[in-house]
Amino acid sequence: DNLKLLNKEISTRWIDLYVTDDEFEAINSSLLAEKDDYRTVIDFSSKMLCRIFNNSSFDHGGRFYGGWWEQIPSEWRPFITINNCLTVECDYSSLHPELVYSLNNRPRPEGDLYTIEGLSNYGVDRDSIKLATLIIINATDEDKALSAIERHEGIALENIQPDEFLASLIDKHSEISDRLFTGYGTTLQNIDSEIAERLMLRAVKELKTVILPVHDSFIIQHDYTDWLKEAM
Repeated sequence: DNLKLLNKEISTRWIDLYVTDDEFEAINSSLLAEKDDYRTVIDFSSKMLCRIFNNSSFDHGGRFYGGWWEQIPSEWRPFITINNCLTVECDYSSLHPELVYSLNNRPRPEGDLYTIEGLSNYGVDRDSIKLATLIIINATDEDKALSAIERHEGIALENIQPDEFLASLIDKHSEISDRLFTGYGTTLQNIDSEIAERLMLRAVKELKTVILPVHDSFIIQHDYTDWLKEAM
């Protein structure tokens, strides 16, 4: 019922991209070059959301999919408009690792959870650490995590061995080591999907407007930026 309500509201809004024809063609070309089969040219009529759960359980997964705005490269999302109004995107910082520490009442390391002292000396950037951290939370065992890290195109490990890099990640998150390599990620996705649903329903009820979800980030008309941050 909630999904039907949200889709009804989204269907009444015109969601567009404020770009030139040449820029639009460039975006479509980049999407066609992607390896993922579902990413094709932008279809502005693709606005209906669905929720995809995992493991035959409503307690795993549940994220919202289906909106065309989820498919475009992130650098173009600032150009999304809702009813010809400019938008802003707000997201949570390090949401999944933060949730693991919080839900299990464990003390988190100081500072950025996606930064590991010393790894910069090996040319390992924050994005690589972020991707690998999410892998070790989502993976069901250490061997699968190591294999995924070695194969991931977004993880640059030119000057350090993958197993050494993995050991650094485990040491960084030693307080939650028992939650790593357990497939915990689908539970965390369920939580962030519930957060997304609550925010979208509140926007409809309180503002008579819509939020466009991109998992743990949210796009809303610019005028409602302060409301969204407070609600989050």
